[in-house]
Amino acid sequence: MRVLLLFLAVAAAVSAQRNVPETLPTMSRSEHRDSLDFDVRLAISGRVLLEDRQPPPEPVPVDYSCRGASRSTLTDGKGRFSIAIDYAQAGRENLSYKLPDVGGCRVQIRIPGFEEVLATLKRPQALSDLNVGDLFLKPTGPQGNAVFSVSGRNAPGKARASYLRALEAINTGKYPEALASLDKAVAVYPQYAAAMELKGGVLELMGQTEAARGAYRQAVAADPAYAKPLVQLAELAAGDQNAAEAARWAGMANRLVPGAFPSVYLIEASAYFDLNRIDDADKAVRAGMDADPKCIYPALRKLLGEVLYRKRSYAAALEQFEWYLKEAPEATDIGTVQERVRSCQRLVKTTNK
Repeated sequence: MRVLLLFLAVAAAVSAQRNVPETLPTMSRSEHRDSLDFDVRLAISGRVLLEDRQPPPEPVPVDYSCRGASRSTLTDGKGRFSIAIDYAQAGRENLSYKLPDVGGCRVQIRIPGFEEVLATLKRPQALSDLNVGDLFLKPTGPQGNAVFSVSGRNAPGKARASYLRALEAINTGKYPEALASLDKAVAVYPQYAAAMELKGGVLELMGQTEAARGAYRQAVAADPAYAKPLVQLAELAAGDQNAAEAARWAGMANRLVPGAFPSVYLIEASAYFDLNRIDDADKAVRAGMDADPKCIYPALRKLLGEVLYRKRSYAAALEQFEWYLKEAPEATDIGTVQERVRSCQRLVKTTNK
């Protein structure tokens, strides 16, 4: 199960890193159409900062949604982002052009361990209105910053430059070049856990799962308070159906950043369930539900139903299964859950006699 984080995730981190943002200002690129006309690039731009007004030590995913369409990018080394939304034609002697109506469109940042950031755009009157300004990340708790590597903040300039070159190489699909840049970054700064974590993501993209696992383990050793590689290791173990390892890594991540990763609670609880540690599964799945107030992960409810069914709490299990059928009607396991509902209904009637 690949969750990515959430960066998500977090994590989402591996696939999101394919969309590294351009670091150019909004209008710094123009394309010549003919001897008189140009296409001027229009973009939603801004900057993401931590509460101390410093840029995040690692790229942050930024989402833009407008009338059913969406685009995403990552911040650069200074926290800036730029999402191209249109091109406007202008002439050499007439630089005026019509601005797109982005009124009601949204810029959104969702990172585990931080409050959601949401900026709603107004209809622009000037080009500057396409810049949303500074957006600040506020931790939801004292452990919020664990989604970033503390050691990465101390990376020297040369190591940081190699890290950013790796991001550029990933964006163009040059994975071997990215690995070379990341190796240089780690050679300069052996505690660069963020570079090791990113290396693991690149190796996964190249299909080298075991090497990726090794890179994530190195990142954990370099910075034990860094949540991202723990999440990656939990997801890999879950994908391998290695319940013991999945429970181990997921539990470490959840203890490090409580409530930050609902999907990782799902991994932990599922692993405990497979290991027949039902009480531990119960505790983990309920923690996951508490961390998921918007019910983005309905599988948590289904798993709680299975836990309660195993505990012979059939009425309570029935409630969870019926909720799942209502809220996740397109799920592929609907048939299995429907059978569970019928079983619970029979057992509830038998128990009440």
